[in-house]
Amino acid sequence: MTETTINLVRPDGMMDEQWNEISEALAFHPDSVTYRLGRRSLDQFHTAVTAAEQRQVMVTNHRELVSKFTTQLSVVGEMLLNEAENRDWCSEYDTFVDKVNDRLGDEVLQRRARPWSVEFRVTITTTATDSDMATENAESMLESVLSDGNWDDHSLSHYDTNLG
Repeated sequence: MTETTINLVRPDGMMDEQWNEISEALAFHPDSVTYRLGRRSLDQFHTAVTAAEQRQVMVTNHRELVSKFTTQLSVVGEMLLNEAENRDWCSEYDTFVDKVNDRLGDEVLQRRARPWSVEFRVTITTTATDSDMATENAESMLESVLSDGNWDDHSLSHYDTNLG
């Protein structure tokens, strides 16, 4: 590309508006320095926008892939658990899941969970004038704890508890 240098000399008697129009037109002529710098800046801007759009597409694709992988892994885990239960391989499943989760550093595969019935004995110390009053006090205290859920870190309120 050859560079053209244009030296502008304002003719006598030319109005400011006319001069400005001519100067602006020449500044955006494809051979002018102003035009080339503006064009380069515009190209760089378009390149940056395109790169940003491509990064956004990559981020979206990555998120979709992670979501798909998580769903697929969940399905595999459910199928593995069902198969272990159907074949009565429960302890083998537990051992396998512990190894996989330890190796991955996260609880990726679901551990086996089932309902348990647990019997426990509660001893409550209370002050009363006779054993009937002590029993009433203890039952009242236990009912209060069960209804309020005041079990601190060891919440047992979600278990069915019968008094009597």
